Amino acid sequence: MLRAAAATRAGVGITVLEVDGSRLTMMWVNERFTGITGRSTTEVVGREPREFFGDRWDVAAFTDIARRVRAGEAVEVTLPFRRPEGDLVWLRLRLTSALEGRPDERSERWVATFDDVTDAIARDESLRVSITQERRARESLALLVRISRLLTESDESEVLGVVSAVLASTVASWAG
Repeated sequence: MLRAAAATRAGVGITVLEVDGSRLTMMWVNERFTGITGRSTTEVVGREPREFFGDRWDVAAFTDIARRVRAGEAVEVTLPFRRPEGDLVWLRLRLTSALEGRPDERSERWVATFDDVTDAIARDESLRVSITQERRARESLALLVRISRLLTESDESEVLGVVSAVLASTVASWAG
């Protein structure tokens, strides 16, 4: 009774999956699962997770995950899950076998626990974009410095004036 209450109200999403060959079926989900995914218990129990992962469900990756879980390994993977409104929530899943000993070759059970890592994924993507923008800005600045050095060494005052005007307007628009 205590274990059931703890699993139901845990601070992480939990689902129990039945695995039959390559078919996964959600058999039970806790309250946190429904809160994170926006999907009700009746909406997901008896259905395959791949229905909610959409085009991001990779059969080859699932086969590798299944092999590792069956070998007794706890597998962690991050996947997007489609909410009812159509937006994605990124889930960091930890999958383990729920059976002790050798599982029945026809059917087995897995437990998946997960957290919502959508904000962390967004921060990581924002950081990647910022780093890329900074790298491009540094490369552009290095080019401008090189051109400036070449121009200051040139004796052609007319060329210097034209190039300086072009560079000045380019730098002004780039700097915003």
